[in-house]
Amino acid sequence: MVTNGGNADVARVLGEIETLKAAKSDIENRISALEAQLRETNVTQPQNDTVSIVDITRIIKMEMCT
Repeated sequence: MVTNGGNADVARVLGEIETLKAAKSDIENRISALEAQLRETNVTQPQNDTVSIVDITRIIKMEMCT
């Protein structure tokens, strides 16, 4: 049996999941746009497919501020 407090917890978790999914989508779109920008500018530096946690944190902070 789920109590009202349990229902609130479920709703909170579901809401947070949706918020994170939206943020993920925004980040993926931003990454795609930046990758396209790099292709357009013909950058000749070696590609690095890894993203550091610092980069991810910086992107998330920028997205949260917009």
